[in-house]
Amino acid sequence: KTLYVSLSLNLFFFPFSVTPRISGKDFSQFLVPPPASTLRPMGQKRGPSKDSVEYRLRRERNNIAVRKSRDKARRRIQLTQQRALQLQDENHSLQLHIQHLSHEVDALRHYLSQRHLQAKEQDAAGDDIC
Repeated sequence: KTLYVSLSLNLFFFPFSVTPRISGKDFSQFLVPPPASTLRPMGQKRGPSKDSVEYRLRRERNNIAVRKSRDKARRRIQLTQQRALQLQDENHSLQLHIQHLSHEVDALRHYLSQRHLQAKEQDAAGDDIC
C-alpha cells in the first residue's frame, strides 16, 4: 500500500518524470537509448573545421538567412508602425466626426425643444380664446 501511495503521489506531483524510482530501484534499463548517430567517440571534433569549404558555405548560408530574417523583422516593424499611424489618423478623423455629430444632435434637440415650447404656448393661447 505504501508503494502504491508513493507512486501515485509521485505521478501527481511529477507526472512527466522520465525515470521514476520506486523503493530505490532504478528503471533506467527500460529507457530507450539515444540513436547511435548522436553518439561520438571521446575527443572527436563536432562538425567540419573552420577552414573547410563546407564550413564556409554553411556560414555564408547562415549569414544570408540571418540577414533575411532581420530584414523581414524590420519590414514587419515598419508596417506595424505605418498601420499604427494610419489608425491614429483614422481615430482622429472619427473623433472629429463624432464631435460634429454631437453638435448637430445638440442643435436638433434645441430646435425640437423650441418647437415644443412654441406648440405649448400656442395651445395655451388657444385655450385662453375659448
